[in-house]
Amino acid sequence: MGIRTLFFPIVAIGLGTLNGCAAPATPSAFSDRQLMYTPNDSDRSADLERLLTAELAASRGQFETATREYLSHGERMTTPAMAERATRLAGQTNDELLLRQTASLWAEVAPANPLPRHILAELAGSNRDWPEALTLLLTLPPDERPTLAGFIDNAIHHGADAKGFIPPLQRHIAAHPTDQEARLALILADIHADRLDVARQRYQQERPESIRSTGVNYWLVGQQLWLADRQPDRAIASARAGLAVHPNDYRLTVALIQARLAAGEPERTRPLTAQLLARTDDDTSLRLSLARLHLGYKAPEQAMALLSPLLDTDQPEGLLLAASAATQQNNPSQALVYYERIPEGSAFMAAQRQAVALLLDINQPDDAVAWLQAQRDRHPHYLAELAASQVALLDRLDAPGQGDQLLNDLIDNHPDHNDDLLYLRAMRRLNQQKTGPALDDLRLLVERHPDQPHLLNAYGYTLADLTDRSREAIALLEKAHRLAPDDPAIQDSLGWAYTRAGRYREGILLLKQAYNDMPDEELAAHLAEALWLDRHRPQALAVINDALERFEEHPTLDDLLSRHPSLRPEQGIFSTQIHE
Repeated sequence: MGIRTLFFPIVAIGLGTLNGCAAPATPSAFSDRQLMYTPNDSDRSADLERLLTAELAASRGQFETATREYLSHGERMTTPAMAERATRLAGQTNDELLLRQTASLWAEVAPANPLPRHILAELAGSNRDWPEALTLLLTLPPDERPTLAGFIDNAIHHGADAKGFIPPLQRHIAAHPTDQEARLALILADIHADRLDVARQRYQQERPESIRSTGVNYWLVGQQLWLADRQPDRAIASARAGLAVHPNDYRLTVALIQARLAAGEPERTRPLTAQLLARTDDDTSLRLSLARLHLGYKAPEQAMALLSPLLDTDQPEGLLLAASAATQQNNPSQALVYYERIPEGSAFMAAQRQAVALLLDINQPDDAVAWLQAQRDRHPHYLAELAASQVALLDRLDAPGQGDQLLNDLIDNHPDHNDDLLYLRAMRRLNQQKTGPALDDLRLLVERHPDQPHLLNAYGYTLADLTDRSREAIALLEKAHRLAPDDPAIQDSLGWAYTRAGRYREGILLLKQAYNDMPDEELAAHLAEALWLDRHRPQALAVINDALERFEEHPTLDDLLSRHPSLRPEQGIFSTQIHE
């Protein structure tokens, strides 16, 4: 039970429902009645053959093949049952694009079913496309969607700009003024957007007894409002008032713990944390989350009390947090002991980065270099990752020549890691604007692995973007595309290569597909430039508009606008309009 946020995050209701759904389809999903729309017997026979092929593939665990067989029917003959079956099969694969395609089709043929829109919202959120996720959630009936406040809190926790949520919520509330949950979500967005006066005014118009369902979010929003307004006493009062109504809701207990910490009362959190852990059978993830919360308010003693039961087991995240607590207690040597104990696994590289940062903070750069060297010797499986960290550290210490030499020596002496190190050196050389040597490294990798699509993509894109060898680049990228036709990065690279070669229409087709499947500011810049070069200026401006609103950072777009000032929007055209 983690507590990344006080609210329920957007739940995996769509993806979770799909787990374990590989059972054979029910007969009703594929009855003759549902196939009667086919125009003739031969078409109907072919459709039945595809369905049988799909189900046979599913029975063998070939879920991607099965899903694509269903998609091959197209809109002409897809029923809601078939679209649902295809989506469930796609949920068994690791292909996010395939899941998005099937869920979109399901949503189109079954507009009254909320589940496909749940899935699409989940996918949009996982890709940090928060406006699209919110838009999808707002199309759902209030009793069919995850809590909006939870979604916004989770999105902001992952870096979303709160201001971007305000206009769609305002529009939704104008059309649905009785949607009380949306009103609370808007207040939360106002709080995170530093619009406290507006948030206060809106909050004072709400009443806990009028809130739909449990009303817990009313008290949680109030606690967040008063914390942001630097009134911890009122935050405490809000959490306690909520607990008086909902004494068993763990979120309100966490809210009270947070408010006590904000009030500078860490000693008063001990009974609350003990009570919470007792009610949850000493849940490890909750214990870790509570320790992290205390560290966020500079309460390392209480954090260590929470972590101490985990330290004898070498629990990786517990050791990471213990190292942070030791650092807050001005005990760097003990922190390094904890970092040293973290085993190989998901937390290992995070521990190395934090140990290096600690050594730099206490002005021991030579020890930081030595630390990474020692870790490379002790953990040969992480040689490439640790080498990348050591090279980056040497660059930071104004010793790039030592970094270059280190990579060269490692490439010569570690054949088992040669490919990873060679790729690392190629990317480093590109960053150093050493295009020729970088291409030499990439060419060698492609010669070793001629059917590896991502290496073909890296080599081909570099040729297309930085040289005039467009024919060679296109050949490489077309091969990569044949090997991985649904990879948006490869679609973008090939589309960009076509564009650079003057084959605008072919390029635009691929770039549109790539941007639709993997929204990204660099892909948007490529698509906008291709449209502009093909004399589709309004469409190029529309892409730029979408990207500037969607992405907080957009260096590739900025470069495009500096090179083509005529594409630069007029001042204020993309500013978000927020009304009180």
